[in-house]
Amino acid sequence: MAAGLTAADPFSAPSLLVLKDQKDYVQKLDRSFASRRWCDHGTFSEPIMMHSLLMEWVRVGAPRGVKALGSFVRDWSVIPKKFESLTSDAMDLTVRMLKLLKPRCEARRQIEEMLAAMHHSVDKHEELVRTSGRSNPERIFSRDTDRLRALLALSFSDQMLMHLNPRWVPSGTKKKKQEEQMLELMYKHGFEPLNSVAIFAPQGQDEESIHGLCEAMAGEAPEHVVHDEKAKMAVVAFKPSSSSEALDHEDVLLWDVPSAIHRMHMFGSGRYRFFVELPGSDEAPVELFRPLQPFALQWDVLTHPGRGQKKKPSTVKGMCDWRNPIGFACHVDDAMPPAEFVGCCASVQGLEGGSQAFVAGASVLPLKFLPVLLGTLCPERWSICWGMDVGSSEVRALRILHHEFVNLPPKILAPAVLEAVNALRGALKEALYPPHWWDEWEADWQDEGGDENGRSSGKNRRDRKAGDRDADLLDPPDLRSQLSDLLEILPSASAASRPKKLKWRSAATFDEAWEEDDSLRPLQDLSEREDLTRTWSTAEAGSGDTKEFASLVEHLSCGSWFAISSIPKKLRKAKKQLEKRKDLFELKMTRACFQVRLRDGVPREGAGHRQQGAAASEDRSQGAAQAGVSKQQQPLVDMVRRLLKGKPPMGLGELGSQATIKKLLLQQKGPLQKIRPFLAAFPRIFEMGVDSKQQVAVQLVGAGGSFCAPVAAPSQSSGKGNSKSQGQGSRSSRKGGDRASVMTERIALLCKESPAIPADFDYRVRSFLMELQGRQGVSALEDAFDMLHEWLCKKEDRSHIHNWPGYIMKLLMNWRTLVEEAVAEED
Repeated sequence: MAAGLTAADPFSAPSLLVLKDQKDYVQKLDRSFASRRWCDHGTFSEPIMMHSLLMEWVRVGAPRGVKALGSFVRDWSVIPKKFESLTSDAMDLTVRMLKLLKPRCEARRQIEEMLAAMHHSVDKHEELVRTSGRSNPERIFSRDTDRLRALLALSFSDQMLMHLNPRWVPSGTKKKKQEEQMLELMYKHGFEPLNSVAIFAPQGQDEESIHGLCEAMAGEAPEHVVHDEKAKMAVVAFKPSSSSEALDHEDVLLWDVPSAIHRMHMFGSGRYRFFVELPGSDEAPVELFRPLQPFALQWDVLTHPGRGQKKKPSTVKGMCDWRNPIGFACHVDDAMPPAEFVGCCASVQGLEGGSQAFVAGASVLPLKFLPVLLGTLCPERWSICWGMDVGSSEVRALRILHHEFVNLPPKILAPAVLEAVNALRGALKEALYPPHWWDEWEADWQDEGGDENGRSSGKNRRDRKAGDRDADLLDPPDLRSQLSDLLEILPSASAASRPKKLKWRSAATFDEAWEEDDSLRPLQDLSEREDLTRTWSTAEAGSGDTKEFASLVEHLSCGSWFAISSIPKKLRKAKKQLEKRKDLFELKMTRACFQVRLRDGVPREGAGHRQQGAAASEDRSQGAAQAGVSKQQQPLVDMVRRLLKGKPPMGLGELGSQATIKKLLLQQKGPLQKIRPFLAAFPRIFEMGVDSKQQVAVQLVGAGGSFCAPVAAPSQSSGKGNSKSQGQGSRSSRKGGDRASVMTERIALLCKESPAIPADFDYRVRSFLMELQGRQGVSALEDAFDMLHEWLCKKEDRSHIHNWPGYIMKLLMNWRTLVEEAVAEED
């Protein structure tokens, strides 16, 4: 299928620009469409159509060369050179894949079998050679249509196609849509919509001439033709599909129209207007418009508006290849609620206007495959939300950007289905991060044969890699069980009507372990979040976002008053939103700002939170009165107290790099805009000193921590300079030391005090730390490890983080960004 998506269309493509005889042109159209429709076999998928064509090629012995392809080309109406290019691409792709796989792995064995079925093999020099033997395509190629559709859905989920709200559905307004008028016209004259098509009646033509024009386009005479002069439209009915053309097996996805109607659509070569010669007449060709069918699928392409775009993106209509069955696919079913479909495509080529785009490699998927498409979609990027039925508290709808799926089959997004989707997402994530890469880089950095600067010798690394030539090869895991579990649990029921009232909830995961990882996060099970909502509020008051209110309740759990402006932006809510939740929050207005706290009776993390909060509020007010804290300084003092409460002494660099602290410092006056002078101005609240790492740290008065030496309050003119020089002076003797040994010692110490292990510090992390130490010295390395120590020690178990190297790297990148911003603000 991958080769078929990249190569040119191998089927014949007759054109009136080459064929001057109109009758010959229609006959060749018939042959080409018959081959395409047989290979498609009712799946309405261009990749699966190519998959079937290659399987038939293997069945006849996989001939190569234009001469050897003679009978196959004639039977399947393909172009020899294009099909030869397709088979060459398939061979080349297979050989390249073999070179990336480990010997004796299951994936390599399967690909070797497929290569042998194509009568080729790879010798010891990795060259492609021709072999002889019998092939068995049924054993090599999969016949499981659902599995093939699932693979396409997982591969191209971000290029989704949607057929929602069919236009034939009655709108209930006086002005009816064109599709409604066509359907009423068919029912009025007793035509079966499954075998009928409508065209705009050309001027000066009666029913007899329209009958001849339709026969010229379709290659067969229609059964009935009715010309409605009021609607200026003609309705044409053809014979039902013959037994040889009918697609009535269980894999048929759509109730499609006969082949004659497809040929009428193909006659114009995808153009909106074209000319048709009337048989047996010397008159000029008649100009016709493209045929119309009220049940034709009309695709909307899922397009991202881009970052920073707040307005609703414009709808882009997708146009499939007019030569294939999907180009004029119809699902003639007038049952209510209407049948809706999703799909995916391999590429999208936008037109100049922006409202239409050509889509290639398109596939139609039933609506029950929507959870499979969610298997690789990012919930944050595409703003995925669950729609919960207020009455039953079940997930009954889905929203992706501004597209809403409200007529979903029952239980399609049940907790068991989401659990299977998350299991598949987790398996894909593990498969994309080979663990042996991290072990290899860890072994390289622990090499003892380094140079005088402690760097590992490149020769030793090359020797180690030469001893294990298979280290860079892949061994893909088998994910068939996870995919089968998901496909088996998908419901088979038809679409249901839209619930009366929906509440939308984000599908993004709310978990600290995933805050720093942005790849294939698990989707949030809404049932868990609704349990949290019922803990804090009643069902009638639950109008806010559960994720934000959960974080805000935890932030305010100490019981003290907080200025709304001092709450982090990620958790902050507007005053009007807080006033609506009077069951959770209590507000008061001061001269400086509005303040908020939790009401009594709201559950906290522990039973003693309320008493601790009251005591903390009393201590804070007494401390503020004794220390002379002004209203402008109070929010910053509260924030620093919250960060230091119950924790060991914190370095000034780490404290000053917090985004909220930096913002509140800018609101202070004069020298108090620096973190060290500000803390020194309140000696009854904060205590500073030099810790065991010879860096200036701070703690709350009476916290019990010990310092190696006290720190004098800096003068207003010195600001932060004394702190910087004092911290660097004690470390200057270590700048010329062994970089690798310092880093190894700190990693070992950090791994003893946190769930991290040395293997988590892979090549990327160690390279970052070595570069940091080389450019900014050991002091900057110590600050980085202090930050890592603070965050990694918060994790109680390794299971809280699924990708430890990525999590550590993200922490370091964020820390460097904050430090650079702080330096820029000081400058």
